[in-house]
Amino acid sequence: MMKEKWLWRLVILVIVGAVVIYFMKSPAKGKISYQPNKFPTPSPMEFIRYDGDDFSFAYENKYELSENGSSWQLIGKSGVMSQIVISVNKVKSADIEDISGVLMRRVKKAEYTESTINWGETEGIMFEHIGSFELTAFFLKDGRAVTVAMTANSNDNSGLRDEFQKLVDSME
Repeated sequence: MMKEKWLWRLVILVIVGAVVIYFMKSPAKGKISYQPNKFPTPSPMEFIRYDGDDFSFAYENKYELSENGSSWQLIGKSGVMSQIVISVNKVKSADIEDISGVLMRRVKKAEYTESTINWGETEGIMFEHIGSFELTAFFLKDGRAVTVAMTANSNDNSGLRDEFQKLVDSME
């Protein structure tokens, strides 16, 4: 009788062990939940607003923002081959040719075409590089020189031009 009880206990122990091992080997099922950050991650093509002390703008979520004093660099996330640099500098001159880069581009007429661009009621100068996608806009406003430059490795000129203009229009 003692042997029978011991044998039953051994059988029950083996069965329980087999059940435990079975459930440990099967994949976990359930719902994974997390507490979202204070600001949810924007969906692709959504605009993110950067608000600095005296300058702000909006850009598409496909860029990573890095700030360096009075300039901001927007670098395309993986798969996006474009970059935008915005810089704001105080100037004493009221002549747009005194902004670094304007005269250099005007001299190189074989490489750049010049046109005007509006930022609200402020009219600026925009240069487009011939042969590659590069747009650079220069503005003088409230004693500051604002430069916006975009380069891209893409043939979507109209889409990138629209994106460039949206960024310029969003600047405050």
